[in-house]
Amino acid sequence: MDTEQTGERSRLQLVIYGAIFVLSCFYLVGSLRLGLGNIANPGPGFFPLIVSLLLSLSSLVVTFQYILRLRSSQDRIFSSIEVDSSKFSKIIVVVMSLLVYIATIHQVGFLLSTFWLIMAALWASGERRAVRMIVISALASLFVELVFVNFLLVPLPSGILKV
Repeated sequence: MDTEQTGERSRLQLVIYGAIFVLSCFYLVGSLRLGLGNIANPGPGFFPLIVSLLLSLSSLVVTFQYILRLRSSQDRIFSSIEVDSSKFSKIIVVVMSLLVYIATIHQVGFLLSTFWLIMAALWASGERRAVRMIVISALASLFVELVFVNFLLVPLPSGILKV
């Protein structure tokens, strides 16, 4: 494997470790909102809190181990890391879309929020055909809504639609 492929792989692994950490932090915040209860009578957020803490701690440990392993080898991958602006902007679009999704799902509703999240993810992945993006987003949102509400009997926020 040449240096460029090794550098690309290293960057990808670090991005994945970072993404896992960020997602575990979101999970942690969500678990705190559910309420923890106490040891004798745990609330709905107690177990998710433990899982998110373990996940964030493990991702940090694995990240630091990986960085130490890279630095101990004689590769100078970190000196050759360049940020590709097009890839970075796609990551920013997806992360910002997720933050907007989290902030608006209760007010706007699951169906519309999920529709726009999928639209943003499709756009970030390079899809530019509007009709195709709309159809995929609508079908995926409706499918997930159908499965959760009708089959799994999980209520989802209806927001402004009040369906």
